[in-house]
Amino acid sequence: MIDFSILICVYNPDIRLLSKCIDAVKALDTTNISFEVILVDNNSNPGLETYPIVQDARKTIPNLVTLIEPKQGISHARVAGIKAAKGKYIIIFDGDNDPHADYLQVLSKLTKQHSSVGAWGPGNVWVDFIDGVEDMLRPKAMELFQERHDNFTIFACLRSWEDCYPFGTGLCIKIEHALFYINLFEKGHFTLKGREGNRLSSGEDTQMVLSCIVNGEAAGRSPDLKINHVIPANRANLNYMKRLRYGLNIDYDLTIKQVIPEYKVHFGRPLKKSLWHSIKIYRKLIKAVITNNSEKIIDLISHCSIRAGAYQAMERPIPVTLKRVLKMVKASY
Repeated sequence: MIDFSILICVYNPDIRLLSKCIDAVKALDTTNISFEVILVDNNSNPGLETYPIVQDARKTIPNLVTLIEPKQGISHARVAGIKAAKGKYIIIFDGDNDPHADYLQVLSKLTKQHSSVGAWGPGNVWVDFIDGVEDMLRPKAMELFQERHDNFTIFACLRSWEDCYPFGTGLCIKIEHALFYINLFEKGHFTLKGREGNRLSSGEDTQMVLSCIVNGEAAGRSPDLKINHVIPANRANLNYMKRLRYGLNIDYDLTIKQVIPEYKVHFGRPLKKSLWHSIKIYRKLIKAVITNNSEKIIDLISHCSIRAGAYQAMERPIPVTLKRVLKMVKASY
């Protein structure tokens, strides 16, 4: 086996972002490290093979493999790439990720120093709004697109979702845990398919990380792992951010419960009377409508979707008020 398999899955990519990603991969310091690059085309039209940047990458990146996964959905693309991988570790870059040049060197050091950690992610993420972003949206956008700046390396192995666990951006995971995830995904135990069509979710990233945890290994982040997350105009806007917040929250509890069955769903303090919940929801709705403030709008979506997701995870009916407001919110985008 080789050290690292770098997996890049894309669908109808922005050529500017894909070019930056491929250039960043080319620039990686691979001294004394064996690696391969697997580029998965998730049924793009036109196909990636027609892109000059991909044709050039074939000539300039050693051990580049290209695959086509016709089944739509980021999870299917990642499954295809992981099955083809020969590395001890899988590194997952999306087409909008630009890792810093020492990314592999840092991972090589971390994996040797902390052999019981099964998944690593970057502790330093810079969000780059390549086409700019409105000032009033910037703080919430930076949060949603995972801007972070950790001060120290941290990891844990607790059967719940911990703040130190990595997200999907720049995720590095041991091949055995990735294959464990694939096995359960293909058997139908994991039903979340990640980003697919208009649905925005990252449930598959979370379930990959939690696969390490249930197998008795830790997951964590290091500030020495650095990456740029490049966001174009078609995502740096309120409508996309509303969809993203909804997609992340609606699947949150189900994502964890499918991997950790004993996980306790909290419903956002569900034991209060339903009238109390309704009043709180309508207060948030009125504030969002009156002020037309983007932060309050996203806060409303966050409040409602995380609670609806809890009912979904427990297979309980969603309260009428919550249903109505969610329907209203979804109609706005």
